Amino acid sequence: MGLFKKARAFFSTSEDYASVEISDAKHLKGKGVKVPFQGFPFEISLGSDTDKLHLFPERLIKSSPEETPSSFILFNPEHFNSQISGFIRIERDKKLVLGRSDPDQTAFFSYSDRVNERHLAITYQGDAFIFQDLHSDAGTTLSALKSPDQISQIIHRQQEKLSRIREIYGGPILPLPLTEAQSDIEKVCRIMSQEVWRPQNSQGRPGAVVQLPDEITPILMGDLHAQLDNLINVLCQNQFLESLENGTACLILLGDAVHSEIDDQMADMSGSMLIMDFIFKLKIRFPNQIFHVRGNHDSFAPFVSKGGIPQGLLWEKHLTDERGPQYKQAMELYYDQLPYLVLTKDFFACHASPPSRNVNLEKLIDASEDQGLTEQLIQNRVKQPRYPGGYTPRDVKRFRKGLGLEPSFPFIVAHNPLTDTETLWLNVGKIENHHIIFSAKPHSIGVFTRISDEMIPLLYKTEPLLEVINALEPTEIYHD
Repeated sequence: MGLFKKARAFFSTSEDYASVEISDAKHLKGKGVKVPFQGFPFEISLGSDTDKLHLFPERLIKSSPEETPSSFILFNPEHFNSQISGFIRIERDKKLVLGRSDPDQTAFFSYSDRVNERHLAITYQGDAFIFQDLHSDAGTTLSALKSPDQISQIIHRQQEKLSRIREIYGGPILPLPLTEAQSDIEKVCRIMSQEVWRPQNSQGRPGAVVQLPDEITPILMGDLHAQLDNLINVLCQNQFLESLENGTACLILLGDAVHSEIDDQMADMSGSMLIMDFIFKLKIRFPNQIFHVRGNHDSFAPFVSKGGIPQGLLWEKHLTDERGPQYKQAMELYYDQLPYLVLTKDFFACHASPPSRNVNLEKLIDASEDQGLTEQLIQNRVKQPRYPGGYTPRDVKRFRKGLGLEPSFPFIVAHNPLTDTETLWLNVGKIENHHIIFSAKPHSIGVFTRISDEMIPLLYKTEPLLEVINALEPTEIYHD
């Protein structure tokens, strides 16, 4: 086939394909079809029954089933329903080629050798899909998942998780009564005083570094800035909540849990109090699975501000007014006990930046005793035109070397969203394997997790779920 014909075949439109509805299994080999979306998910077999993928409309819990989705997600159903796993999002007018030539797909879907390097092209065009088998050896089989249980399985699973989250909190997710809130924060401070996986510092207390065991899967989120809906959204995704419950994963919050960045909410501290109530409930329920790394906003300091609003002082006043000085003092103790760094076999991470001087693991474990060091870990930003004094590749290289890590070992921070429209930035500042994650955006949520022994970024859409949880009837609540 000549170059022109190859290009024409690759970029062909829906007009080139016969439109068919999938009733029974349809086998493709070296040809394509246009399949109108009829509300049914698809099952795609790439050459064998062991290489099955599911293609589901990506719907929000409150969306109508009649709405045509703007995107679909593609996943391995065996993994998706049993373990933390990856997926690929297919958006309208975008083309995706499935095959073993894509290492992310191979990691996500565990392709066998019966899947070709380039096996199947999928295009979501208008209200239809174009499936084009790329002359694969064994062909492709398409079928529709039509049973009600199959169609609603993803939404149903998320609804079950909302019930479980409400059960963990103990009812509607509202600010707690003072007695319960005081009891919770004191329980958490006691847990923190003996927190697992934190080598002791020179004072005999849990040090500033969390060192996760190799077998624990990390679930890493960036700044939340009082956006509790975003945290709940993530707990409803993947197998994250189930993995916390069975002890195989840890949720790591990379600082700045409080202080909204939404323009008209920056001075309102009620959301900050509620998200801390929620984090404390998680910590009490999963004491060895929830870790909060300190950020610059996790503080009452007078210099902590946003847009000229003294959020640190307002936060202190709000807690004192609402819950009294004893509760505010307990929050100070909580902040003082927070770690500053996470180190795993997959990555190391802190809230903001590498130190500007040589440090080793021993010094980092003792970082709470070194104010200059902790300020750098939670304050600085990557060097860029608007921040010329920021850290550079040399600083990251020195940080890795001090910890005895390979030059390409992943280093992940939060703190510094580079644009208003994104939530994940990879290889930032031309620094290999240095990434920024931010989880407080109103449109999407960034998460890193381990899949097939690699840290993989995932993006999830946001949805206001607090109102959904709080509207649940008692008969709908999950119980162990």
